[in-house]
Amino acid sequence: AHADSASMVFLRLDQENPEGTEVLHKATQRWIPMPLDKIPEDGVVVNLGTVLSLLTGGRWQAAVHRVVRRNHRERLSIVYGALVPRNGAILDGRRHRMEGTSLELSGKERAGKTSITVKEYLDARVRLQRPET
Repeated sequence: AHADSASMVFLRLDQENPEGTEVLHKATQRWIPMPLDKIPEDGVVVNLGTVLSLLTGGRWQAAVHRVVRRNHRERLSIVYGALVPRNGAILDGRRHRMEGTSLELSGKERAGKTSITVKEYLDARVRLQRPET
């Protein structure tokens, strides 16, 4: 499971095998299947990401989601685009919690800052996934 880092991510579900995307309902901590009957055949799904959540002070929450295989067929979702603010845009606060993992700038990066740039935040997210970078 994960939340996308961008502000918004647009995806097109696999038309041959669209089932499997689930969204975490935060209040109940239950996984809810995406209601495919509500998405037009030529429609796209818009996921809100963690940068947008930070930019809105949490008013718009990032969608924690996952894909589970409901059958043995391959499944392909195509990301059409991801909207991300410019690298120098300022995000308030030094910490962001996602999926139980604390994301914080290192002491060297922080150096007394009370906010971080989009680039610093995204770089820190990449380091969570690839610590060798």
